[in-house]
Amino acid sequence: PARWSGDGENATLSFSVIPTIDLKQILDDDKFDETALNHLESLGGKIDAKPLVRDYLASIGAIHESIRASMKSSLLEWETIICEAIESFSREFPDEGSVLGLAALAKNVGTNGYREVSLFAGFIEYRKNLETQTSSLSTLGKRYVTSQAHNKGGTR
Repeated sequence: PARWSGDGENATLSFSVIPTIDLKQILDDDKFDETALNHLESLGGKIDAKPLVRDYLASIGAIHESIRASMKSSLLEWETIICEAIESFSREFPDEGSVLGLAALAKNVGTNGYREVSLFAGFIEYRKNLETQTSSLSTLGKRYVTSQAHNKGGTR
């Protein structure tokens, strides 16, 4: 669909896209989940897919937030261990100046072997920034993307 907004020289023609689900194309597909198909049939013939996709993404976001919550205490413990190891190295070897490339040896369970594990705080900060940026994943269903700017001077 297209719609004119504004008047005169400031008028703009905006277009939108409405992805739809055509039930006729999936009714005969034996691989399609019957429960989902029954739900879609209750919505009508051609179905606007946007709210369904938004709800799906919000569900994935809620699962992600749940996993974050269940891992939080362990994650904080792991990060503390890494930071303490870095600080310990820095205290023990103050002339090094940098801990870039610092690694520890981790004993492989059930064997006599060891493996190298890199220790750096940059990843911890990166994870914290990502967590802040994606702190409201369960509300994805209430958001959408548009190119229309909202300002006092009208749309651009």
